[in-house]
Amino acid sequence: GQIIVNSMSAALGGELHLEGALTIEHLTEQATFDLGSTITGNGSVTILLDLEGFDEAETRLSGTGSDYEADWEIEGGTLKAVAAGSLGTGNVTIRRGALAPSYNVNLPTKDLNIVGGDFILCLEGDLVFRSLRGLSPDDETMELFTLPGGAYDANVLVNDVGFGGEQVKGDGTLFII
Repeated sequence: GQIIVNSMSAALGGELHLEGALTIEHLTEQATFDLGSTITGNGSVTILLDLEGFDEAETRLSGTGSDYEADWEIEGGTLKAVAAGSLGTGNVTIRRGALAPSYNVNLPTKDLNIVGGDFILCLEGDLVFRSLRGLSPDDETMELFTLPGGAYDANVLVNDVGFGGEQVKGDGTLFII
């Protein structure tokens, strides 16, 4: 399925049941799409933004306690997870854009993948993932790096790991299990 966001502010509430792939495409710069639905089912959700600035539109997940198994693919824009559990229980891949959860994310059996260097990781709370892998934008099967298990705040990710200061924000911690 597909959701097209072509206004400055759009919203969807109620219940959303996923079976397969869903694409949310932003056509307007600085637009906000509030996905306030409780999401169930499984599949994948791709956030698309075909504008110059890779984080210039926002998809807000404000629906409570979603229990779906869906992988998030951020291909432009900011994925802002507001409600606890709103990311569900899938992997997250950032190809071009930002991941900005405002709650403590606990996905110790899932992967956080970063493809290329056009990303922002917002550590507003704590993030727990099984792995953080850097993948080549030319061949996503080519792993460029994997963070070893440990705790990483923004300072460590910039000064010790080598992320750019514009790529990591916030006072939270990334935990790799």
